[in-house]
Amino acid sequence: MRLLTEAAAEDFLELEGFPLAKRKICSSLPSTKAFAQEIGYPVVLKIAAEKLVHKSDINSVRVHIMPEEIEKTFKELMQIKIEKQGIMPPPSNDFKITRHIVDLLYEK
Repeated sequence: MRLLTEAAAEDFLELEGFPLAKRKICSSLPSTKAFAQEIGYPVVLKIAAEKLVHKSDINSVRVHIMPEEIEKTFKELMQIKIEKQGIMPPPSNDFKITRHIVDLLYEK
């Protein structure tokens, strides 16, 4: 069985017409803040590491982040990246930021 990376799975879903939240890989706190401002709060921030399939296993996903929390959250995740370098691919400063969708309406 072949696992798709998160990015490949998202690309596939978009090609098939599924709506996905806006997302971006950011490498710095200023770019993370700027994109969060662009897409609106709250946001989800997580470590971007292709080979790390279950990011929640190392507590590297944060949800419902508001403007006053983004800098603290970014720094917390950066510390996790530093601590977990042995289980992740070569270190980078990449984080994935996505709009946190909290309410969805489905037509039945």
